Amino acid sequence: MLEDALVRTAACVVLLQAPLLALGQPRYISTTPVPGSFPIVHGKSVAAVYVDPSDFPGVVRAADNLRRDIGRVTGLTPQHDLGPRAIIIAGTIGRNAIIDQLIREQKINVTGIQGKWESFLIQVVPHPQPGISSALVIAGSDKRGTIYGIYDVSEQIGVSPWYFWADVPVVHRDALFVKPGRYVEPEPAVKYRGIFLNDEAPALSGWVHATYGNYNHEFYEKVFELLLRLKANYLWPAMWNNAFSDDDPLNAKNGPGTGKGPGTTPGTRKFCAPSGRRAFGATGITKASSRSACAATETCPCPKRPTPGCWSASLPISARSLHRK
Repeated sequence: MLEDALVRTAACVVLLQAPLLALGQPRYISTTPVPGSFPIVHGKSVAAVYVDPSDFPGVVRAADNLRRDIGRVTGLTPQHDLGPRAIIIAGTIGRNAIIDQLIREQKINVTGIQGKWESFLIQVVPHPQPGISSALVIAGSDKRGTIYGIYDVSEQIGVSPWYFWADVPVVHRDALFVKPGRYVEPEPAVKYRGIFLNDEAPALSGWVHATYGNYNHEFYEKVFELLLRLKANYLWPAMWNNAFSDDDPLNAKNGPGTGKGPGTTPGTRKFCAPSGRRAFGATGITKASSRSACAATETCPCPKRPTPGCWSASLPISARSLHRK
């Protein structure tokens, strides 16, 4: 009996040494080189990670996380600048000058992703520019496409999307290589994908208040990051005695920056929970302070064509929402 248990335990340990990938996801990361492979880390050398400063803030943030992820796995942290040997170039089509140049020079083919929703291309490109021996190009069709591509590499090198929320350990690797080839993630079959922080009190609320003090931007940044690493694009925020925009004004400001789209439920019209409506008046909107999501307009709740002050003017809204696009 004890011997069987030890065998099963050993088998579990062995299985957990390899990162678990999404179903059907091709494995393009290796710890041993093959002809034409791209060295992320080899010996004491680590490839730089470059994004165009004019790209979306969420892309810049994801690239910073990729640098940290490579450091978590290998102990070597990439630089930001264009290196002379190997470099990871991540960017959105139309927002990254180097990627746009590679498209014009036909060094990468973005036919399958250009103009698509949340799609990306990952490709090893030899000699992308003079002085650069090799590049790993992560090209996204749009903001979230690029972010998903960056986090796809993070997952493949061994950093689980759940590294924070489930304490998934990171296995050390001395070397990381990307196999030569072209890897394309097409448009998702389901357009809006996310989670609803439903019935969060008392369990989650107790932990949040003890850890962050409230449902503030420090908490939601961790949630946004998890969803983006899982290739989700939607969040229904906490609603029990909370109001997303009034709990912390940075909640509403940081959401679009990460690439996330928040929605509402019938109980949280215009991101105001029942407690918010009691505090601000019958509508919960017109008397709200400037921190409220709709404080920029006096016409909320949103009309048929929402005004710029309303979240639903630019972001996807839940199908259950009381205010449609």
